[in-house]
Amino acid sequence: MVESNFPYIYFYDSTYMGGTYLDGTYSDGTYINRRYDPVYISFSVWYLLPPDASYSRLDGYRYREPVRESVGYYYTSMEMPEQPGKYELRWLYQKDNSSFDEQYIQSFSVASDGIKPTPGYS
Repeated sequence: MVESNFPYIYFYDSTYMGGTYLDGTYSDGTYINRRYDPVYISFSVWYLLPPDASYSRLDGYRYREPVRESVGYYYTSMEMPEQPGKYELRWLYQKDNSSFDEQYIQSFSVASDGIKPTPGYS
């Protein structure tokens, strides 16, 4: 499973542990979340071309290496693009050697000078 909070991405597995008897009393099972590091991870930044952002253009290097904060926690270390507009941060990762590459996309915008952010969204 993957969760995100720009510019972070988090990887974890959710495993069900079945119920057991403890001191003659049955205890229901529960889910346990376990963080993991993928065997491969990179990210790239894509500029979504106006007017409807239906086309995209790679901004910089395609296979950038993220910073590993701890097991399963990664973030981007990059300068924000200078050109105002809509962008996508595209993560490419492989969970383990037997899995296929997967992609996760985060969207963000860069405002031009003179644009004031809406209160609560700055």
